[in-house]
Amino acid sequence: MAYRAIIASLAVASLPAAAQDLIFSDTFSMRQGEQPPSWTVFGAPTPRFWFVERNQLASGPGEDLGGDGYSYAVIAVPGAEGWTDYSVSSEFWMRSRNGRVILVGRWRDVRNHYEAYVQAFRQTRSAFIDIVQDGKRRTLVYGVGGVGLDIPSFESGAPDRRHHLQFALVGASMALYLDGERLIETNDNTFDGGTAGVGVQYNTVFFDNVLVERSNLIAPTVPVFRAPPPGTAGAKQVYRFLMGTFDTEEEAKRFSGELIEGGYLNVSVEPAGEKWDVLVGAFMTEIEAHQEAAYLEKRGVLIPNIIVRAAGATQYSPVARRRQAIAEIAYTLFLGRWNTREETEALKQRLELDGFFGSQVRTEAEGFTLVLGSFRTRDDAEKYRRLLQDGNYKVVDIAEEAIAEAPGPALVTPRRVSLAIRQSPIWRTLSREQQREFERLMAAEDTGATDMTQFYIDLKKEVEKLRMETRKEISQIVGGIEKRDAKERQLAGLFTKVNKAAFGGNFAEARNVLSKILAQDPGNTIAGLIQDQLDLREKTLGQEIERRLSDAEQRQLKRTLNLAAIRAESFEREQYFQNALLEYENIRSLLTEQKDTLDPKGEQQAFVAKKIENLKTRIALGRKDIDARFDKFQGSLTGFNRDILDLHTGQTELAQSHAETAKFLLILVVGLAVLSGLFLWIFFGVRRRNRLLLEQMRSLTLKPMMEISGGGGAAVLPSEKPAPEIGGGARPVLESRPEAPLAPAPEPPTAEEEVSPFEAEEIRRPATIPTAAEEPETEISMRLAEESPEPAPTVVGDALAEEEPFASLESVIAEPTPSEEGEEEVSLAFDEPAPEKPAADSLSPIETEAEPLRLDDFVIEPEERGPEEISAPPVETETTPLDLDLMGVGLAEAEAPPSPPGVAPGVFCEQSFDDEVVGSTPSNWTGEQESYEFASLVVADDSPAPNSTRCLRFEKTDGIGSALYSRKFPDATGQVAIEFDLRCDRKNKLMLGFYVEKDGDFKQSIYITILTDVEGTAFLRLQGETVPYEMGTWRHIKYLVNLSTGRLSGYVDGETVLDNIRLTNCPRSLNTLSIRDNIPTTGVLLIDNIRIARA
Repeated sequence: MAYRAIIASLAVASLPAAAQDLIFSDTFSMRQGEQPPSWTVFGAPTPRFWFVERNQLASGPGEDLGGDGYSYAVIAVPGAEGWTDYSVSSEFWMRSRNGRVILVGRWRDVRNHYEAYVQAFRQTRSAFIDIVQDGKRRTLVYGVGGVGLDIPSFESGAPDRRHHLQFALVGASMALYLDGERLIETNDNTFDGGTAGVGVQYNTVFFDNVLVERSNLIAPTVPVFRAPPPGTAGAKQVYRFLMGTFDTEEEAKRFSGELIEGGYLNVSVEPAGEKWDVLVGAFMTEIEAHQEAAYLEKRGVLIPNIIVRAAGATQYSPVARRRQAIAEIAYTLFLGRWNTREETEALKQRLELDGFFGSQVRTEAEGFTLVLGSFRTRDDAEKYRRLLQDGNYKVVDIAEEAIAEAPGPALVTPRRVSLAIRQSPIWRTLSREQQREFERLMAAEDTGATDMTQFYIDLKKEVEKLRMETRKEISQIVGGIEKRDAKERQLAGLFTKVNKAAFGGNFAEARNVLSKILAQDPGNTIAGLIQDQLDLREKTLGQEIERRLSDAEQRQLKRTLNLAAIRAESFEREQYFQNALLEYENIRSLLTEQKDTLDPKGEQQAFVAKKIENLKTRIALGRKDIDARFDKFQGSLTGFNRDILDLHTGQTELAQSHAETAKFLLILVVGLAVLSGLFLWIFFGVRRRNRLLLEQMRSLTLKPMMEISGGGGAAVLPSEKPAPEIGGGARPVLESRPEAPLAPAPEPPTAEEEVSPFEAEEIRRPATIPTAAEEPETEISMRLAEESPEPAPTVVGDALAEEEPFASLESVIAEPTPSEEGEEEVSLAFDEPAPEKPAADSLSPIETEAEPLRLDDFVIEPEERGPEEISAPPVETETTPLDLDLMGVGLAEAEAPPSPPGVAPGVFCEQSFDDEVVGSTPSNWTGEQESYEFASLVVADDSPAPNSTRCLRFEKTDGIGSALYSRKFPDATGQVAIEFDLRCDRKNKLMLGFYVEKDGDFKQSIYITILTDVEGTAFLRLQGETVPYEMGTWRHIKYLVNLSTGRLSGYVDGETVLDNIRLTNCPRSLNTLSIRDNIPTTGVLLIDNIRIARA
């Protein structure tokens, strides 16, 4: 066991390469602000999400995400929906302090997929793998940083501090990696295929270098630099571990047997020239081989080399050693506990420099601990402990730990010296005898040889010395390279100055800079060449030959100038000043070029220059005139547009007026039609009922009259006076009217009332039937209109006065027959008084019979009920008049009693907070939760409303959840006035508002919210209407609402904002005050002087 550190120092991993199976990659190298074409976006509220920014995929402003805060960008290339076993990875950096960085896999749609993500929340980091199935999210596995999981800080990042996130899905296995370290893993087989992508929740993340690679192993992606694979192009190959090279096949087989006993897979012995190699494992890709090697090295097993072999019949396996648990416990060396990670990491680095690999830093509640190794037996642990103590390292204890997989052959050491050791420079420093002794000891594993202990200690010192010398040489080489690079950068700057001075003709400056270059680098050949060029240019500069024009060329040039002058003058006359200016510019260019030949004195150039200045002046004036005309035209156009707008507005108002008029006329016509129909119904109903009434009248009166006129009545009517007083055969003396009545006229006899067919009331008959003289008279009053004055009833006594002899008018009425005895006596009196007649005419029986019957001129006395006899005193009966007012044509009804006066205006809720304790929760106010970590509602006195000492203060410091506070009050109905003072000191772009609701339902409420736009301008929104607002100022808000009609008016500081608008969802009552926000909202809201009363 003493050779482990030596082998660890000597072994060098040689990593050959092969091509990776890459499915998709995107580096986002496209134009700024575009959305990548191979991606599809979900959950993006605006186009400001998922666009390219500085060759990165930017998720967009996370604070603008609504709902659950999730937003995704998913790969949309042909065939992506069929991806099954793969890993998706990306580099990222997160700008926000809180939020999630998400990788999605096997994406079918936004409601069905897997998600793996790391989350930062209040300086706590965690990792999750979730499944989203049918829109419902369920966590499969999670881990929390610091609780058995080491998650580095990735929040509040920057472009130069990127991290690497990978999500691997193979079969039912899934794992999440951060910076190459496995965080969590789980199993689920709900989804077997689908595309991949990235996502965020409530934060801003930048993604880059997105890769999707086909995989059959749950392992992190490790960048590997590859050499061309050996063998025939396209031939199948595997990656294997070269565990050792032996001189004989027997030694190789003996070592392979030990490896097989230790749980290693795919162990084989293969010839390698004159020697024999022992190979372990069979990996499809070098990434898998490298990951397994890292896994084994963490458990103390060093892999000397990774080689490539033809696959042949070898079966692929993602592991080189079985993972079954073959022991319940393992033994670990506990090296100590420290307060800081830096101290622990420093010791770990020293151990690795001395050749002790495999140590681990663990985070515990008391601090950080360092452990080393995982041994199957305590003896192995004790051996390694002695080895550490020989290296002046203290081992505190040997700890026992429960394990879930085999620790491996305690830091396996090959029984033969590997090829990597033989090729190392340290091996060559040993003598031939030392090499042989070393091989013998390794083969025998004789760790107890005391005579060789000092040799190994000396060898270890030599290794340390060689390491230090190598480091020193490397430092010197690196320092020299850095000095050379700095010198080259400085010389490059000086050469730039030389070239700039030479091209500008400043040869003196160029020579001065060259002298500096040669002073720093005397042998610089480039500086010498530049100096030679400067010398040559100075010599040839004074020997420049002037080119002379021939006569023909001069004539042609003059002709060209004349034609240009003619065109320029023509353009100037036609006021094409721009064209003229171009011609004059050409002329000046020609004159300047051939100054000595065409214009030696410069007169033409001066003339042309003057022309050019004049033309520029005129062009400038023309532009000003055009601008002025354009401004005038634009003003006219604006006025025209305004007139058109006014016309459209007038048309709209006229159309609305016509529509309202048509609606009013329609209502009026419908109302008139209804009234007309009602009137006709009443009219014909009254007419029909009057007809029925008259027919009933005839049936009551016609039969007795016919009896009177036809003689069918009784022979004699009983007289009120004794018979002897009437002289037989003597004609009575008639008097038209007595001078004075001797006695008051007797009351008309009261007859039993006939039951009218229109009344359901039954009339009670008297117990005894009175005589004609004693029987009272029943009067039926018939009024056909309310306006008819009620005349005095005509009675028999008035008509006959005291004509006693003709009281025998009863004689013309026959005795009642048995069939008539049961009839009721009826006395009729009509509203229309009968015309007066002479007494004689009215008393003449002959003339009376000759006159036609009139229903309004007679009175029928009741018939005699039987022979005159002494009867009992008359029984008074209650007279019930016949009610003919069946259609509303009767007596005016008594007015209904006045309604009781309305309830006096009352106050439903009033709260000013002046009498409440500062810092306490306002009375009657409660939160949806008992308390919020990110929000509070207290009574404050630092900035109350005018004329107040305290107010309600709502403050939300972090947008990680929603906070709801409310208070109840009695139901407010009818017309209600709502008043309060409001102030907002600060807030972000999301919603914050004050609501007056019905039963806590914000959909049935009167509300006001504070909003800010993209530029930071604040607004108050009253029931959908916005009003400018300055942060930090108090505003008085008032609503007048009629909950019965659904009408609302709103005022801010007395100014009308809403004028009698109709509420789309008007509550029947109000009984709740609420302060509401969104999840990401932050800010401070102050409320004071709340009053809700009847308007």
